[in-house]
Amino acid sequence: MTKHTLIVGASHAGVTAAEALRRNGFDGAITLLSAEACPLPYHRPPLSKAYLSGEKSAQQIALRGATFYEDNAIILRHGLRAEGLDPRARTLTAGDEVIPYDDLILATGARPRLLPGSEQIRTGLHRLRDLADADALARRRDSASRLVIAGGGFIGLEVAATFVKRGVEVIVVEPQTSLLARALPAEVSAPLLALHRAAGVEIRLGTTLTRLIHSNGRLTGVELSDGTQIATDDLLVGIGSQARLELAPGAETRLGGFAVDSHGRTSLPHVWAIGDCATQDNRFAGGPARIESVQAATDQARATGAALAGKTDAPPAAEALPWFWSDQYDWKLQMAGFIQPGAEVVLRGDPAAGAFSVLHMRGARLCATFSVNRAGDHIHARKLIASGARFDAAALTDAATPLNKCLIPEPAA
Repeated sequence: MTKHTLIVGASHAGVTAAEALRRNGFDGAITLLSAEACPLPYHRPPLSKAYLSGEKSAQQIALRGATFYEDNAIILRHGLRAEGLDPRARTLTAGDEVIPYDDLILATGARPRLLPGSEQIRTGLHRLRDLADADALARRRDSASRLVIAGGGFIGLEVAATFVKRGVEVIVVEPQTSLLARALPAEVSAPLLALHRAAGVEIRLGTTLTRLIHSNGRLTGVELSDGTQIATDDLLVGIGSQARLELAPGAETRLGGFAVDSHGRTSLPHVWAIGDCATQDNRFAGGPARIESVQAATDQARATGAALAGKTDAPPAAEALPWFWSDQYDWKLQMAGFIQPGAEVVLRGDPAAGAFSVLHMRGARLCATFSVNRAGDHIHARKLIASGARFDAAALTDAATPLNKCLIPEPAA
């Protein structure tokens, strides 16, 4: 009998899982469900950058062309929201349908966190998680006079860069005393703050948004923790996300995500979870982590697809080094690994020139890099951190020497 793998969520994780199943020889049926109306799954990172600015269309950011799904016998169904799961019967309810499966992959992602009082606002309150959100925000790109952004994270800062370049007054409200304090070391965060301020973005650190001001459901302003009131018709909320877990309330959770093993299995039989909704051990994180990145989602999806196809020797995603990126103005910011408190810091290049890397070292070993417009450092670091290579500290400070030429020779066997 032909087996049926049902995948809920058609973003990076879901599409990659379907692809991995076929690549690893799975010959059963594959159905990919998307709750979105958009006919083709798409890349999400451009939503806050190239798509929001109008440089790329929805067709240009599609993950795969329509023929990919046809050629690989993947049934792609859009505009169909999963609503209920019966793990004993192995069925999923979506709309008026009850869909049977042999294995279910949850790639349900995460939803943006909301501010108190958001439910009272019908006009002027924005988030940015999907294409519809980006379209709503883009409609204000050239007509808004002022945009307030709650949260100085990657989404907020990328949107700030896009809007201020169009002449919109942008105010970012960030509770921390530095930008991206959990993701970037001070040696990168401080120049990034200066970059935004030089571009005209007003950034208020150590401040929270305490009240939404509205009239008949239309946003008219916000109030801050210092008592300041700012008039605005548009507010983007970028204060983090919560994993979408409601479809499988019986599954074990950890750190806000479905607890999964090294290949994506949840505590429910024949139910797997990947991407932003999954919490998995990662050796570079030092334990369980819910890592929200395209790289983590695709690594997990490949591991799960291979395991479902019977490839028991496939490398687990838990062994993959996490890496991230962000484009802001002319900065290409690339990160490999996580901030290491107490690590030795090595600077390569010149922040004033807009091309530098900050390295976090533990003895002779590199454990994390944060690179601005130094793609070579980033590419080499991803391989060298994962391999545990040892470095010559003196050579590292010479920005003209490639990272892979700064190694301490291994002793001959």
